[in-house]
Amino acid sequence: MQLFFRELTLEDLPAVFDLCKNIWKDENGVSEDYLPKIIKSWILDENSSTFGAFKDEQKTLLIALGRVKILSKDYAWAEGGRVAEEYQRTGIGKILGQKSIDYAKSKNVKYIQYDTFTENSGSVSIAKALGYYQKDYMELLEGKLGEIPLRNLQSKPYIEIAPEEAFIFLRDIPNGPKTEINAGWSYKPFNLQQISKIEGKWVRNDEAIVLKIGSDASLEGENPSSDDIWLITYGKISAATDLLKGVLIQEKKRKHDFDKFYIRIFCPRAISQSIQDLGFSYVEGKPSGVVLFEKKL
Repeated sequence: MQLFFRELTLEDLPAVFDLCKNIWKDENGVSEDYLPKIIKSWILDENSSTFGAFKDEQKTLLIALGRVKILSKDYAWAEGGRVAEEYQRTGIGKILGQKSIDYAKSKNVKYIQYDTFTENSGSVSIAKALGYYQKDYMELLEGKLGEIPLRNLQSKPYIEIAPEEAFIFLRDIPNGPKTEINAGWSYKPFNLQQISKIEGKWVRNDEAIVLKIGSDASLEGENPSSDDIWLITYGKISAATDLLKGVLIQEKKRKHDFDKFYIRIFCPRAISQSIQDLGFSYVEGKPSGVVLFEKKL
């Protein structure tokens, strides 16, 4: 299929909303796509390319879109790939991926990255087809706060710390981040500048750390909903488990409607078994999570 590309403008917003409405739906048929909430800021961002793929040469019939943001002189980040429901599984996703690579090359960066859910077979296959390799991976486990057995749990004290201290602490703990740090459904370069931009609360004990991200955060991408919280967890297995116990106990005290409140934990694979022992489970019933792909240009 021949596609015609151009940069999206604010006049394209209605077409973007229409394209996204049928892609991700909840059990009630309501769209869960975060992109309509942030697409305007993407279009206005001069440090990125938010492009549309059109069916017609006049570039009026939008059927797909994507975005590439320049993170630094070395890195670009691809995200926001969307294909209209009736055109999925036709190879357009791979074309969008190549378009993103071409744009990154035009900016003379050295690498391009993107992340996806491991069970998104289409996105994973595109990464392999376009020469990406897996650079990082965080498992995702979830559970309703009201269904996690907390009655007999005890934990040692923990403290809240500033991003600057979190950055220093993260560099030395077991099972810590390396060149990127997880922020839920995305990754950020592991440096102090990026750590400081992540909206959330950092808490730690002696050998583990948790980043709590709630619905009041404003991440550039997907955010927690009003009925869940993300806990990004790094550190020694026993210490991370103890820290999570303390955080969960505190959250249950704070939430009046904790029976319906979801906890989603993003963690290195080494910690996942101990989190399952607390009562959490994989989203798809088998090991799965958020994978970071990278390609050298």
